[in-house]
Amino acid sequence: MRNHEVTRMQALLDGRGNLVDPGWSRRLVQKYDRSQIKAPGWRIKEWDYYLIVGRDFAGAFTISDDGYIGLQSVSLLGLGEKPWEHTETVLNLFPMGRLKLPPDSSSGDTTYGDKRLQMRFSVKDGVRRITCHFEKFWKDKPFDCDIALAQPDMDSMVIATPWDKEKHFYYNQKINCMRASGWMEYDGVRYTFDPATDFGTLDWVRGV
Repeated sequence: MRNHEVTRMQALLDGRGNLVDPGWSRRLVQKYDRSQIKAPGWRIKEWDYYLIVGRDFAGAFTISDDGYIGLQSVSLLGLGEKPWEHTETVLNLFPMGRLKLPPDSSSGDTTYGDKRLQMRFSVKDGVRRITCHFEKFWKDKPFDCDIALAQPDMDSMVIATPWDKEKHFYYNQKINCMRASGWMEYDGVRYTFDPATDFGTLDWVRGV
């Protein structure tokens, strides 16, 4: 029963905080509601992660609330003859839901802001937008970006997986092959995405 397609619109969790119908689906047909979770807040894991890949560069962006810790990160990658990578991370103790990540990947804003990092993931009219300013990202120089991912009406990969313990689950959606446009900028270099060749992926996770 666990390895089957779920097609019916329904709540993700039952009254005890367990999955109603473990399985896979093409969209988020099972609705996540944080208030239905029966586990302690410090055990709840929620994150949105984007990877956008160009021909010889890439960027990765994470906003997460993992209960006991929040991890907000930006990565800039060079994919040329001499590959390189730099990741900068901001950690927050015990966010415990204060970031208010949306319960559905198809609407709402995922945001984080402090004196050093301002980052937003927004969804509107079939376009996902990633904006970011990261002060002193690397070698005391800032990083900025404004990226758009075009998402047509298409299938995605969704899994609702139970753990061996009661009230524990993993709910994950991956949306691949979204055409990317826009730019990233660091140290006077602008990295421009071309929708004819460049694509982005969303990894959206909620669970305990």
